[in-house]
Amino acid sequence: MTLAPSEPLGTVADMIRGVTFRPDDLVPPAENTTVACFRTSNVQDEIDLSDVWYLPRSFARRPELLLHEGDILISTANSWNLVGKCAWVPRLPYDSVPGGFIAAVRANEDRVTARYLFHWLRLPHTQATLRSCANKTTNISNLSIERCLSLNLPLPSLDEQRQIAGILDQADGLRRKRRLALEKLNTLPRAIFQEMFGDPGPDSSETKETTLGEICAVKGGKRLPKGAAYADAPTAFRYIRVLDFANGSIDQDNLLYLTPEVQRNIARYTVRAGDVVISIAGSIGLVAEVPESLSGANLTENAAKLEPHNRQQISSTFLTWLLRSPFCQSQIAASTGQVTIGKLALFRIEKLRIPLPSLKQQNVFELRIAAVQDELAMMVRASKMVDALFASLQQRAFSGQLLPSHPDTVLAV
Repeated sequence: MTLAPSEPLGTVADMIRGVTFRPDDLVPPAENTTVACFRTSNVQDEIDLSDVWYLPRSFARRPELLLHEGDILISTANSWNLVGKCAWVPRLPYDSVPGGFIAAVRANEDRVTARYLFHWLRLPHTQATLRSCANKTTNISNLSIERCLSLNLPLPSLDEQRQIAGILDQADGLRRKRRLALEKLNTLPRAIFQEMFGDPGPDSSETKETTLGEICAVKGGKRLPKGAAYADAPTAFRYIRVLDFANGSIDQDNLLYLTPEVQRNIARYTVRAGDVVISIAGSIGLVAEVPESLSGANLTENAAKLEPHNRQQISSTFLTWLLRSPFCQSQIAASTGQVTIGKLALFRIEKLRIPLPSLKQQNVFELRIAAVQDELAMMVRASKMVDALFASLQQRAFSGQLLPSHPDTVLAV
């Protein structure tokens, strides 16, 4: 297919600004007298219906405000990396309107199919362009509707649009299945912990109880010296932030790096393989085990490290999942509430009560978790490869390289 002609988005679609409201305008849902109101938090990969607010129906006094199946919600006021994010509006069981920080993009189906337009809006290049159309302030970016409507959209024939959308829908569906499988596998370690140890607590005469300070040294991380900056390129000195904590482990894809000069100033604040780190500021109570590959990395001041006194007494893997259990998380929440807002003191971590089953039980748990983590690592690698292939497919779809020479193109997963 040769490169399709393009037209400004505003000639083939409308952008409907959301309604503004005050907190005291919110009402309980009631049939025929209220409308659902979607916010930026509802604009996820799929529209999130788990937390919907409701307004009096008078807020939908303009008929075009009511959302239709096939509308596309777009975040218009958000942090820079989230402004422009899109979600497809499915058939809904109630009338709904967009809120003040989002807009609805509505396709003129005589010119552009809604699914084709949705995939174009999600194209990485389009997303980057949308962000460039935002007016930035200190904490938030505001999307310019007028500039968005001037963006050029490739417009092949409606038949070709349907074919492209169908191929991308099929590929995206396969990608979502992989993600769902990964999400389910991520729940398995917690299920194994529950199966082996139940709900931890001092309710079993067979399980010894102790405090975290009795079995671990609790030490804080360190902020960069005043005026210091991260390295512009990878170095031998990695820096672990709370943002890198993920599902009981540390995501190494987006680690920051330190220059040798900066690292020398905070060289004492490093972690070793087998340490367990816990966030103590911001998102408090996130826990991760330090792998061998991150031994020697520096740790943020917003986290603390737990160094077992005797690694023949407690397994780091067991400790990680114990601290993520409701029993320990409730203690962490209570401890945080007694100190300065948003901060978990090191001495309070030392006082956390924990059960200590036999090392044999802990080692069995560690072996089972290791098998799950190996499977997870393979699935994560495969998922990233599928995402890269899908991005390539998107690019080909909107640059005239997908049809008609490859009419049966699908994403191999």
